[in-house]
Amino acid sequence: MGVMHLLLLAALLRQPAALDEAKAAAEKTGAASYAFKVAGRFERSGEWFPSQLLVSRIDKFQSARHQETMLVKGPEGLWKTPQERIGEATENQQKDVADMMKTLEEARAPHRMALELLAEASKVSRGDDVDVEGTIPCRVFYLSFREERARKELDEQIEKAGKRGTLDKPDKILWSSVRSGAQIYVRKSDGLVARVAEHASVKLSYQKDPEQRPDEKKYELKLTLNLSEHGAAKLDLPVELKERLGIKKD
Repeated sequence: MGVMHLLLLAALLRQPAALDEAKAAAEKTGAASYAFKVAGRFERSGEWFPSQLLVSRIDKFQSARHQETMLVKGPEGLWKTPQERIGEATENQQKDVADMMKTLEEARAPHRMALELLAEASKVSRGDDVDVEGTIPCRVFYLSFREERARKELDEQIEKAGKRGTLDKPDKILWSSVRSGAQIYVRKSDGLVARVAEHASVKLSYQKDPEQRPDEKKYELKLTLNLSEHGAAKLDLPVELKERLGIKKD
């Protein structure tokens, strides 16, 4: 067997091992409570509890989801359904609030997001160890995806940004420039997930003057989730709310 065949065989053997290791870390992480912060379009923070409770905060709003039931507390201190909040935002023409509610509705616990990414990945490989935030030694796993996945997400977000007025509609989307990927960082000390990062980008073309070369602009989607307080995150919700959410035991 030639050297190239040996290298290919070694790569094929490593991939399932990397996938299984990253999956086991995500499952282990979800078995205990933890806190997290999300850097994306909206800054979001929250906690996960193995009783299937996800708490999230964006700006002046806090959501609590237990299984399929979700309520959101607003600045006035009342807990309402996301639909009620969206209705209020529509009446008052608060576009950002409606988008915040949508973000909270679609939010998943970080370890579950990691599991979803692993399930959708076309390739999972382990890279060199790194220090997250300069102090946490981690194993890093790199995830690759098929172009169709990134293309669909980018197309949807470009359309939404255009409707919000935060992005000028491009004359052309240069799909050949699509780049995407994700990383999962696992703490070497205990095998728990410390960070999940996902990114995708594509170039947009704007033809301002037909006599000149089109301008190109890179459009990027970035999402980073940092996990902390593994096993030590505290639940601070009123008893009445727990009853409405159907929580019998923390």
